[in-house]
Amino acid sequence: MAHHTNAARRHRLRHGLAASAVAAVLALALPAPGTGSLAVAAPAASAEAQHVAAQDIPESGRLPYAEDDLMLRLYEVRHRLGLAGKGNDALSPFVNAAFVLVDPSGLDDGTLNKLLKGPAPGAPPVIAWEVDAYDLRNYLPAQEAELARKGKLDRLLLVGGLSFRESGSKWEYKPGLHSETHILGELAKLRTAKAPLKELTWASDRLYCQDCREKTSSEARRFHAYDYDLTDEEVAQQNQRMAAANKITDAAKRTAELKKIEAEYEAIKDERARQAQGDLAKDLPRARDRYAQEKADEARYAGETNGVFGAPPPDCPGHTAHHAAFTVGLRLPQAAGPPCGEGEGTSSRGSGLVKALAHPGSVPGGIDFSTLELRHLADPGGKGLKYSFNAAPGGSGDGKDPATGVKAARESSDAFFVWLSLPASTFWVNLNPNEPDRVVDSALGRTDVGRVLLQADLQLKKTTARLIHPDGDLGRRFWEQMSGRCMSFRTWIVPGRAGVHEKDGQLYILDAPLTVKAESQYFGSARGAASCEERDKGTEARNEAVFRRLVLPEIEKAVNHAPEYAALRRVYLSRVAAEWYRERSRSSATTYGSLVDRGDITRWVTRTDWKPKDTFDAYVRSFREGEFHVERTTRDGDYITTRTYIFGGVDFANVTLGKVDAADAFRGQWTEMPRETALSAQTALAGAQDAHVWLGGDNTPPGAKGPATARRTAPAASPGGGGRDYHGWLPYVAAVCVLVATFVFRRQRHHR
Repeated sequence: MAHHTNAARRHRLRHGLAASAVAAVLALALPAPGTGSLAVAAPAASAEAQHVAAQDIPESGRLPYAEDDLMLRLYEVRHRLGLAGKGNDALSPFVNAAFVLVDPSGLDDGTLNKLLKGPAPGAPPVIAWEVDAYDLRNYLPAQEAELARKGKLDRLLLVGGLSFRESGSKWEYKPGLHSETHILGELAKLRTAKAPLKELTWASDRLYCQDCREKTSSEARRFHAYDYDLTDEEVAQQNQRMAAANKITDAAKRTAELKKIEAEYEAIKDERARQAQGDLAKDLPRARDRYAQEKADEARYAGETNGVFGAPPPDCPGHTAHHAAFTVGLRLPQAAGPPCGEGEGTSSRGSGLVKALAHPGSVPGGIDFSTLELRHLADPGGKGLKYSFNAAPGGSGDGKDPATGVKAARESSDAFFVWLSLPASTFWVNLNPNEPDRVVDSALGRTDVGRVLLQADLQLKKTTARLIHPDGDLGRRFWEQMSGRCMSFRTWIVPGRAGVHEKDGQLYILDAPLTVKAESQYFGSARGAASCEERDKGTEARNEAVFRRLVLPEIEKAVNHAPEYAALRRVYLSRVAAEWYRERSRSSATTYGSLVDRGDITRWVTRTDWKPKDTFDAYVRSFREGEFHVERTTRDGDYITTRTYIFGGVDFANVTLGKVDAADAFRGQWTEMPRETALSAQTALAGAQDAHVWLGGDNTPPGAKGPATARRTAPAASPGGGGRDYHGWLPYVAAVCVLVATFVFRRQRHHR
């Protein structure tokens, strides 16, 4: 006797509606659209979500409901259908949610847009939206996972449904109304020869019943949160036992044995149905809380980074300084719209930057936001900017705080627009103790660029002081080789040769080193420790050579790698991008070409209470008092040696931009830079060799011309020519500093 299941009874088991359902439904009721949060009778305890690691995801099988990223979208199916007018039943634990991820290739835009609008009145409870393939790559079949990893499969279609009753009272159901049945019915309407809508991955609250297992694609991966019905093995076992019972010759005994076997397996199904309902009732509040928190975080960071490489040009009406207000509501966070608002709100795609800030744990080991730097910029057709930052993995303390990432992203973006908007004649700062009235250009001094440059000069003094302190190994060797009674040096920072690659209106910044220069310099009118008046040219030259050989390389290493210079490196990379953008704006239509040399930095004034005088005063104190005062007594005769030290400086007057062709550009840690920067517009991802993390954004409207990803497409750029070469020196006419860095060493001899 073949195994069979009464469909209507199976449906009742799956939903198990009873009188107690009313309270459960009310406890999870959706709010009226626009209230902005889910209403609950009593807040459920919320535990920290533990994301399932990629290596722990089975090929198919069971995953935790509230913790796993894929399974959390089951809750989103309920949430979206509830907002679409399907009532409080959407959040009932007696309803089953399911969805399938399909490849939408070949689906025409008209059909897709109609589907994405949501279910029509009276239509089955099915809803669809687009998701990023890269985010869900670990749940896809091997072939599609590899395409997603390479950026060749960009978007997937998520089609979800609920198992609502079709008609009758709440106690009566028609068979065949499982959520999978609704979904498959919708797919059948959409499929064409050009759009096969391949089923890639299924997810369901409960284990798929036998009928659904047979109807869904056997090639798809299938996940569920709770056991339900019988497994294929149990069905085979039951059929085997039924077949054996049917061989019993005594009719009464045969009937009794068959009823016994059927009752035994029905009891298993009943228990699993009750257990699934109970577990789902407990997990729905946790999933709701996590979903609400994640969306709130995404909305928060979308608002806080709303102006990052997306500020409106000055000619746009109705815009004010800094960033527009961002209202948190029930709608999903939207990407920034085009510069003057055309088509705003047309994209629900989140940016990689926002996702990284909202979910920093999504990248193994976390993200050190303090190292965030701009590495890619594109302006496709003058409709907004695409950008990509990279950052080091790991980190600790404040480096892991998303607030650090917000600050760094704003700092980079603001610096770009400041460098673009101010004329080159304003690009100077000057920490000369003899010129207190000429510290920084008045406009630059209102920005974080001015703050960063001035503070970097002061930090340069402190770095030098640390390195040459006589108590350290380097300092001891340095002073052993110094001679003379007084030395004074000027040190400053200049750009090294920057390696960049340009292709199809996109800039890739491969390398942008900074170099530290030094020379002897005397400040006769300065007062304090630096008033070094006794000079001997020969001794001065020997001491300078010692300083260049021992100390200067270590200072340069700190400037290029130490965390205290991270902000300087960040604004310098923005300077490289801004100069490229200036050049491009001369020959091509760009979104922000009208800002070049406009002189208006209202939107990008510093958000801090810093004033240039703060840094200048600290510099003068250091100059006059010294970073440290060390006295040593040596007994080579009767002499006492007293030493005092002072330091500083930055100068971005000229930059060598060395254009690197594609064959040489993308090597080592930059091997997959075009693919990674393209993907980073939608998601945060670990870079080649796990050396860094990419997080970016796309402020262009849908359909903007230029480099962009499609549902299934090649990476935005590929190794192999097409780049434009820069020859020789590209001047950064920016007399950024005449910053002074001095130290004084006095040897005073006192005969006893």
